[in-house]
Amino acid sequence: MRQVLSFPRCPLQQGFGSRDEVAAFLLKVVIVIEDGVDGRTLEGETIVINLHGALMATAIGLTTGMGISIHVCLTDKCAAAGVVYIES
Repeated sequence: MRQVLSFPRCPLQQGFGSRDEVAAFLLKVVIVIEDGVDGRTLEGETIVINLHGALMATAIGLTTGMGISIHVCLTDKCAAAGVVYIES
């Protein structure tokens, strides 16, 4: 299942030359669901990243409007995000 996530402050903003530039590469990420009490975690993978957000593949479906945190395993960076679009 593919999810489109919106980042309030994209950590890749300094690395892109123009606002329309897109990076298409795979990064392993850990997603923590912030909505709810149980604090579930799941693994995901980026498909496309740009200044406005990222298209990601996840094994478990998320819900539009859901608050999440994304941890990029390669860089050990974490960012808050929200689910804005779901493609099945």
